[in-house]
Amino acid sequence: MPYPSIDTPPANGGDVAETPARRPAHHVDNGPRIFKLAYTIKEAMAATGFSRTRIYREIAEGHLDAKKAGKRTFIMGESLARRLQSLPPAEIGKAAKLAALETDNER
Repeated sequence: MPYPSIDTPPANGGDVAETPARRPAHHVDNGPRIFKLAYTIKEAMAATGFSRTRIYREIAEGHLDAKKAGKRTFIMGESLARRLQSLPPAEIGKAAKLAALETDNER
């Protein structure tokens, strides 16, 4: 079946803007979230933004639950979520500047 062109109306009769091919790049699907049971090291890096070194350090320090399947290392999804939730809140803008000033004044 050929791909629809811009001039071809959607097969389901719906609005052109609502077809998946027409969604803007910034579209966010707010449907139910499905969490993976386990992530490879690369997937854990992509999901968290942590570096490979940081992922292995988190495993070594016991913050992440890792399992081995042959040569592959898997990080359990619950432990990734739990670790991210345990991180301190971000201090951005004025709050960060005030915190830095308080830290400097305590020295």
